[in-house]
Parts: sequence; structure tokens; C-alpha cells
Amino acid sequence: MKQTKKYLAALKAVAVAGLPPQGDSTYATLEKEGYQWKADKGEWVKFTPSANAPKTGIVDIRIRASMVEIEIISERIESELKKAGFTVVRCSAPDPDDRHGTPVTACVYMQFILPKGKSR
Repeated sequence: MKQTKKYLAALKAVAVAGLPPQGDSTYATLEKEGYQWKADKGEWVKFTPSANAPKTGIVDIRIRASMVEIEIISERIESELKKAGFTVVRCSAPDPDDRHGTPVTACVYMQFILPKGKSR
């Protein structure tokens, strides 16, 4: 494995956490133990969710599909989530991925509110 800054930091984090280094799966080991890579800090940080975190009940979805199928797929997902009791907050128009020339795929961004009684 390349001795990148991320990998060297991962080796340090597993040593501090008392975990065995796993070669190519060292990142997976850290993530499984609740660590997240913070590129701006150049370190692995233990993530501990707060018990007091707000219970928003909001679900964000990004759908990527071919330009031909994106509208059909997004309409179907929206329809099924409505049937399940979700409230639609936002559903964007297809956003073509044209970074590399003629767009082949597009994204649709959706936001829903969970049905009553379904948040944490």
C-alpha cells in the first residue's frame, strides 16, 4: 500500500486505538470502529454521535441515472415514498453531468420528511 498521508495517519490511529493494522483494510477497520478521515486536518477522528442531536426526520436523496431514465426513476421513487407516508419537501429538475462533454447521466436531488413516528 502506498505510504500516503492518509495511510500513515491511519496506521497511527489504529496504534493509538489499540487496533491491529490490516494492510489494505485498515481504512475499513477504522471506519467500522467509528473513525472518519478529516482531510483538512490530515487525521482520523473518532466520531461519537451526540445523544442530544436534533431529531430532524429529514431525508436527503441524490439519484444518478442515465439521461434517458432519470425522470422515470425519480418520479417512481417520489411516488413510492409518498405512498409510504413521506412528505416531499423538494424534488429538483434533472441536473445533467456535463463535466466531461456531452452528458450521459444526470442527478435529481430530493428531500423528504419522515412519516410521523418514524424518526429516532
